[in-house]
Amino acid sequence: MLLALILLGYIPVLMGAAKTVPVMDDTMQIINDLQLKMEVIQLKLEEELKSVKQELLETKKELREKDKILYDHASIIQNLVSQSQQKGRGRRQVTEAYSFTAVLDHLEGTVHPGSVIKYNRLISQEGDMYNNLTGIVTIPMTGTYIFSFTIDDWASGQMIARLYVDGIHTVDGLVSTAGDTSQQAGNTAILVLNKGQSVWVQMGTGGRFYGDQNNFLTSFTGALLL
Repeated sequence: MLLALILLGYIPVLMGAAKTVPVMDDTMQIINDLQLKMEVIQLKLEEELKSVKQELLETKKELREKDKILYDHASIIQNLVSQSQQKGRGRRQVTEAYSFTAVLDHLEGTVHPGSVIKYNRLISQEGDMYNNLTGIVTIPMTGTYIFSFTIDDWASGQMIARLYVDGIHTVDGLVSTAGDTSQQAGNTAILVLNKGQSVWVQMGTGGRFYGDQNNFLTSFTGALLL
């Protein structure tokens, strides 16, 4: 009888325990499901973060490339503007600074083929470009120049003079006289020249030039245009 009562006392306890076990199992299942979902969410976030980082890196790379292109373009434009300004300043400073006119002020009785004509008397000169002792022009700066020369032949028959640049002739002047007469001829050239080049007038044939202190018929002129 006592044993029966004891057993009857434990039965409700056992039944309560039996009811508690399924509840705990359900709770653990829910927790496991939540953990699994969190892991899945975390993996997705990590993938998205990785993708965002990659996009940022690519964007930074593109920006650096664009910045380099813009910098290069800006540098090119700045250099062009600087060169233009320097050329403009140089031209404004020297437009009237390099020029000369020289004449022959005496009679040259015998002029041999290939000899440089020495226009000995300077009428004007700015910039020290013509040497009246040698008859040679030394180009003082790169630019566009104009040169003009004349010769006056005194009864030599036919005579040719040529404008030379560094040994290469550009334009010619020819006179052809008959009897005891004088004839004048010449030519003009516009040339783009570099600093240091040489220009002169040279005889293509022999002959004699006419000139004196009052009649300047044999002349040589040059000037920087641009």
